[in-house]
Amino acid sequence: MLGDIPAELQSADEFLTRYGRWATAKQRHRRCVSAEGRYRAEPAQATSAAVSRGTLSAPFPLVDALDVQRSLAAVPERLRSILVIVYIPRRLPLTVLLRQQRIGADECRKRLLAGLAEFSSTLAYMRAQHKRAPHRGACGDAKAPI
Repeated sequence: MLGDIPAELQSADEFLTRYGRWATAKQRHRRCVSAEGRYRAEPAQATSAAVSRGTLSAPFPLVDALDVQRSLAAVPERLRSILVIVYIPRRLPLTVLLRQQRIGADECRKRLLAGLAEFSSTLAYMRAQHKRAPHRGACGDAKAPI
């Protein structure tokens, strides 16, 4: 339905895909269900091997998530709604979500490409601003290193 994404928008597509997975991932605390409680967490090597195999998604840095959220907020609502429908996983299939919004396949494709272009340029601007002035704390002070 969505077709191929142009090469210049591939990075924005990949970034939004990773953000969508991050946004919907639930932090699950893995605990042993045994009464003895003899559970041992996986070693770090097993986790990094799972990431490299693709069975576990790589962590998405919080700074990148902030950049994506701010960039999405700057995208016009008409285009942002398509980006959210396509990239944030939901329980309903994509076709059902588009039908609920009364958006046809051709219109979806046009808005998706325009939204990706807008998002890409806004994200590049956010990244340039971040290099000059890192994200600030709640009080406007520069965050102190932890």
